[in-house]
Amino acid sequence: MIMKRLIILIITTIFCSLVVASAQDKGYYGSLEASGGYIYKFVPGAETAPQDFMLGVSYVNGYRFSPHLAMGLGVGVNYYFDFQQFSAPVYLHLTADLLKRDVTPYVRLNLGNNFQLNGGKYNYGIYDGMSEEESAAAPMVHKEHYRGIFAEPSVGVKFNCGGTRANVGLAYAVDGVLNRTTDAYRRRNYPQFRLKFGIEF
Repeated sequence: MIMKRLIILIITTIFCSLVVASAQDKGYYGSLEASGGYIYKFVPGAETAPQDFMLGVSYVNGYRFSPHLAMGLGVGVNYYFDFQQFSAPVYLHLTADLLKRDVTPYVRLNLGNNFQLNGGKYNYGIYDGMSEEESAAAPMVHKEHYRGIFAEPSVGVKFNCGGTRANVGLAYAVDGVLNRTTDAYRRRNYPQFRLKFGIEF
């Protein structure tokens, strides 16, 4: 008796999942996502490179064209711990589900611009991991602004959860960074690896 009820429950759950998936084939697409990442900063002439970590949230409004393809406009807020800086990426969001199933791999691309929200802190030529000699030879005023071109390709897996879809993925992000020293402005692009968790509706 218990086994019969369990089988009926499983079949009912699968049927409901298929109905929900069909209802989501076309129409409004929304996504809410949290991410955390590690940033490796290459410093010319330094034996060791400083590191940074970020946390961010983002929200996308868009349209699902088919069971496999959706597009939207995203906006987010990121915080970078080393330079105590907030930024706001605004971007075009493209996502493709590879399978029309309850569990499917996906590929995604976010492409846009990162806007600086605050000044962050000054770092007087001292990086984490630098020796005293390297610190003495570094510029006396050093400040980085996370702003400029923003690109974030990612891959991951989505799971149907009733009327929403949960996802987990790994992204390789490039944030434009404006680096200011006492004598020049230089643009750099620091590679970042980000772990992402989100829901789609």
